Amino acid sequence: VEITNSIYKPFTAPRVVLKRVKSFAVADIRMIEKDEGLKKFDELDNNESGKLSLAELWKGVIILWKRLDNKPAIMAAFDATDRSGDGHVQRHEFGYFLRFIYYHNNLSLLFDKLSKEEEEESDDCCISKNEFLQASPKLNMDNPLMVFRSMETNDGGKILFNDLCDYMAANFSTWSDEADVARIKAKVSNNNKNNQLKS
Repeated sequence: VEITNSIYKPFTAPRVVLKRVKSFAVADIRMIEKDEGLKKFDELDNNESGKLSLAELWKGVIILWKRLDNKPAIMAAFDATDRSGDGHVQRHEFGYFLRFIYYHNNLSLLFDKLSKEEEEESDDCCISKNEFLQASPKLNMDNPLMVFRSMETNDGGKILFNDLCDYMAANFSTWSDEADVARIKAKVSNNNKNNQLKS
């Protein structure tokens, strides 16, 4: 699992307990690039509403990754992406949705492999600091310890697996214009706060 092109922004994770289910993970699924991903989104969006239901997303995942039928990853990605709770994923959210599935599958394999090499019992929903730091060269992070601490639960020396999937999906993208969207949203938010303070 080689990670590239970081878009580093504040971490905000959906608090959904997610277990990595080994039997569903398949080896080395690839990252979906922007042109291919958006083309598939538009093909699935038959009514041109600019959003996809869970059933439509499921169909798209099976087409894009023919060997993948990772139900826990798909459901977790959908829950994490549908932050409005309207039961749909918008076109501009589709990249995050696909990346969440990519990281869920590939990181499951990576951490399962590490636990076997260390002959340690794996906790399906949590990752220890030792496991995380061992995996960090594959994650291509500038400061893995700082990232771990930003996700650490109650200083307990562990992070939730779904928090890591969310962090990776949100901060590492080859869909470059997503960084522009994030910056625009941050600028609008700051301007609104400043206007409220002035009033």
